[in-house]
Amino acid sequence: MAANQSVRQPASLEKIAPELKQIETQFVGIIEQKESQLQEYDLKGLGLEKEWEQEAKALDASYNQLKQELYTTPNKAELIQAMSDNLKMRIAILNRQLAILENIQTVKQQSTDETTTL
Repeated sequence: MAANQSVRQPASLEKIAPELKQIETQFVGIIEQKESQLQEYDLKGLGLEKEWEQEAKALDASYNQLKQELYTTPNKAELIQAMSDNLKMRIAILNRQLAILENIQTVKQQSTDETTTL
């Protein structure tokens, strides 16, 4: 290769889809907060740990695939929408998990309260 030829580096995602950074910042913070709340529960003891891990892995794989496609697809807006939907789906799943855990906790508390009043 001649000295004046440069190796072309792939463009960064920020250059390809600058709005993606804003979307990720917005949703990732919420996801991290929900995951932190989820860690307050004994997921393993309740048998829910594997369920969440499987769903999270599937969503991660899908998101990473979409991110890779950003480099080659001409329809970036559609792809970014799909990525945004993926992040929203994670939040919905986390909210569902938290609601289930709160219901389990409420039922256990009611059961304990009924036992102590007898």
